[in-house]
Amino acid sequence: MVFAEWPLGRVLRRLRDHGLVRRSAVQLDRFQYLGRHPGRTGLHLVVNLRRLAVVLVLWSALACSTTATGNPTAAPSSPRPTPIMPVTTCIGSTVPNDWAAHFQQATVPVPAIQFAAMAVGPGMVFGYYRTGSAQGVARVDLATGSLDVISTLAPEASGLSWMSFADNWLVWTQGDSQTNLGQWSIHAWSLQSRAVLALTTSRLANGLYGSAPLAFPVVGHGYVAWAQPVQQSPLVGELRLYRLDTQQVMTLDSGRLSSPVFWGDNLVWARYATPAATKPTFRMVNADTLASTAPPSDLATPQDILYLAGSPSYLVWSSSQTTLNVKRVGSAGWRTYSIPDNAHVLQFMTLAGHFLLWSGGQSNTVLDLDSAKGFDIPLPSGVAGTDKLLVISRMAAGIKGAISTTYVSSTALSSDLGVHECAP
Repeated sequence: MVFAEWPLGRVLRRLRDHGLVRRSAVQLDRFQYLGRHPGRTGLHLVVNLRRLAVVLVLWSALACSTTATGNPTAAPSSPRPTPIMPVTTCIGSTVPNDWAAHFQQATVPVPAIQFAAMAVGPGMVFGYYRTGSAQGVARVDLATGSLDVISTLAPEASGLSWMSFADNWLVWTQGDSQTNLGQWSIHAWSLQSRAVLALTTSRLANGLYGSAPLAFPVVGHGYVAWAQPVQQSPLVGELRLYRLDTQQVMTLDSGRLSSPVFWGDNLVWARYATPAATKPTFRMVNADTLASTAPPSDLATPQDILYLAGSPSYLVWSSSQTTLNVKRVGSAGWRTYSIPDNAHVLQFMTLAGHFLLWSGGQSNTVLDLDSAKGFDIPLPSGVAGTDKLLVISRMAAGIKGAISTTYVSSTALSSDLGVHECAP
């Protein structure tokens, strides 16, 4: 899910101090951005974003309701139940031996290329690639290590900030400026036709780019969904859907809202109910019909939501830098986890089966939500996954800045695979 280029873990940690993040009521989740930090010329940074756990970007704007099929109404007020089973996690600094053995059995080299895993497809992993003369979007065959370029980025582009893959469609956000992180565009690629579609840019209604918050699109159920900036002062965003069969765009919601995630059968996002609201609430529609769906009673009241992630089984959100909340589909209440230290700040989260993946800026982390135990993957690295597969990419340092070889490893996920110890 997340990766960083040596020696820039400190740059990743400082991303949360960037104006796009610290602006009032603007918060990010799962943001993978590989590019140049505007205040550190020559230093590349990576911020993460990926499939199955879409980024949360809360728009600081007046709430106004614009709907398409069905009007998602404000959630009814109800008492918030006490979260159940608070758990303190432990995180080891090295990959456990049994996991290392799994990865060793399925490792392929990608010579002379830096490659960061960002999304997983059938027998392949997608991500950002860079050579000595080019950068862009590529896929790597997990059996052979062969790399296939999907799209190249212009020299002035800052890299990729997000990827999502489902139903034979890959969607990504790319940074189109090395000095303005708010200048980006969203693209889609068909695995069947190999066609690349340009879906949108961050250009505002007034024709300017400004410093629009980043977008983290999700693809599935026949469409791409994302939070589109509309105006900057005050910030207003729209939840937009692009139908892949008809190429039609529809607006589902607008106001101070987040990027969406798929959770179970629903498309879920967070939204401030009124301009005076201090906390957002969850909103949902059926992912297929787009008919409004009432959130579970325990999610119906406003609450702190910093980072949001979703998958077929889990809805995950952080309420502080070290407090994590996890709700399973069909369960009553949710489980709260306490992260042990500030070296593992919860940000850029994604899900792979019953594992949560994120980057705290010093490492990539894999947490077993069943055992509450996890492990770090040292930087520079990348990690991405689905409910069935976890993929990591690790870059070996080259000599005197030479382009390095990337090693891509994978392991099948199953209910009996877990993290049973926190290795020192």
